Amino acid sequence: AGRSPHYFLGTTIGDEMKLHSYGQSKVFGISNKDRAAILMAGVMADGAYWWDLNDGRWISSRQYMDQYPAWVMSFNKTRPLDKWFGKSWNLLLNSSLYPAVDPDVMDDYDVSYNMGKVFPHRLGTGKKPDKNYYRALRTSPFGAEALNDFAGLLIAEESLGKDSVPDLLCVSYSPGDYIGHQYGPYSSETMDYMIRMDGYLAQLFGIIDRQIGLEQTLIVLTSDHGIAPLPKTLEKMGLHTAMVSRDSVIRRINESMTVRYGPAGKADGYVIAEEPNFYFDPAVLKEKKIEKIDAENYIKRVIVEEQWQGVFRVYTFHELMNGAVPKDEISARVQKSFHPARSGDLFIVLNPFHIWHYSGKGTEHGQIYSYDTHVPLFLSGGPWIRPGRYHDPVSPVDIAPTLSVILRVAFPSGTVGKALAPCLK
Repeated sequence: AGRSPHYFLGTTIGDEMKLHSYGQSKVFGISNKDRAAILMAGVMADGAYWWDLNDGRWISSRQYMDQYPAWVMSFNKTRPLDKWFGKSWNLLLNSSLYPAVDPDVMDDYDVSYNMGKVFPHRLGTGKKPDKNYYRALRTSPFGAEALNDFAGLLIAEESLGKDSVPDLLCVSYSPGDYIGHQYGPYSSETMDYMIRMDGYLAQLFGIIDRQIGLEQTLIVLTSDHGIAPLPKTLEKMGLHTAMVSRDSVIRRINESMTVRYGPAGKADGYVIAEEPNFYFDPAVLKEKKIEKIDAENYIKRVIVEEQWQGVFRVYTFHELMNGAVPKDEISARVQKSFHPARSGDLFIVLNPFHIWHYSGKGTEHGQIYSYDTHVPLFLSGGPWIRPGRYHDPVSPVDIAPTLSVILRVAFPSGTVGKALAPCLK
């Protein structure tokens, strides 16, 4: 299946480096999953690489190349992702140093790929590596180790950092995302992964130091999001929490629309959803002669008046389009997520510690609260970064303009952040 930045609008910092250097800067993105590699690297990158989870190869897209470099083909022939097959993920430290997990909470782990609820987690239970194994590998610390193997080879084979023109390597370690979904942030699994990540980062920095020199390297470390605690964990602590089913919200919207406008005459009803966005089917609205703004306002009124469980706030398309929203931080964050050609007709914000769910197991991210938005942001590089700890509110969107100032290139076209001037030399 094809993957590309086709739907991405604008440029990335890598694209601006390409434009500024007339294509001389080398830009790469690598990850365990496609979207992370592609959207970090951008449109004009020399390559974005990720895993084929069906057969364990490193793959890319014709967006970036017509055929693979010889070094990638040679590396794939060694079956680099297979070396952990049949191995187990055990705790790195003494078990007494990890949190004690209630068995009731373990029952809510979204365990997949035959990994099991308790340590040791075995990777691969078949006779040979298969798609189940590769997904288990991606949900273990060894997925990060495999990323380092590829990063080191890429740095060497593509001669990154070997001339006076700056190059960019974007690395996204995805196992933490999958581990968080399955076991939650307060699990021994998440703690063990983060401890191991210290070692994996040290390994990557060592590779860079040997091949390029850390004194010639600017490092930025951040995350795309956090993860909500497992609801069962919060219940044990006395906090109010719940899982909210997308399908139940769709059903109630359809029922309310039917009461007012009659049956939709279509199997899917009036709405489809990619929560937190809910979209009215334009064909149904047209057939029923319903104005979209009327449907939006009606359903919002129903949700508010009936106090649907777990719903904190509802925004309509027209409210967000016209900026007719409360002047607070929550609305500001929702507004920044709005795109007039792509966003839903209803945007539903859940209460704190409430999550959208599908199976009733595991946990999710995507909310506007601190547990989902408080992420690390580290910058390191002797010639450019002033050492210190800074306490002003910042965001990952501030990274691109900060790098633009350091590299003396144009800000990416969709920049909404600010350059972090206090930390620059």
